[in-house]
Amino acid sequence: MRPRGAIAAMAVALLVLIVGIKWVGGSAGAAYLRRHATPWDKPWLSPDGRYQVVVYRYPQLHDVPESLGFGQGFVQLQEAASGRPLAEQKAEDLASLNRFRWSSNKVAVADLVEWDLPP
Repeated sequence: MRPRGAIAAMAVALLVLIVGIKWVGGSAGAAYLRRHATPWDKPWLSPDGRYQVVVYRYPQLHDVPESLGFGQGFVQLQEAASGRPLAEQKAEDLASLNRFRWSSNKVAVADLVEWDLPP
């Protein structure tokens, strides 16, 4: 019975190690991507010029081809004057972010997200 107990303990320890590495690596990887994200296109200004939507692209790995789209990133609603972020949404495919609809109190970014504008 003792060898089975040792094997079970090693399996549990290995599982805990894998989950820990994934958790630490995932958060560190996400922080790296956000720090090194660059604006993908020009900011999209609201009609009154008070707000802007900025699309950021995560850095690309040079050895991975981007044949199916423009990559991943995130979208921010910002104050135009200061650049202060007001809202943010992760985007899986930047190619679909080509429509911005502004109204007096909302902005819609393609089919990804709709934000209320501050008063």
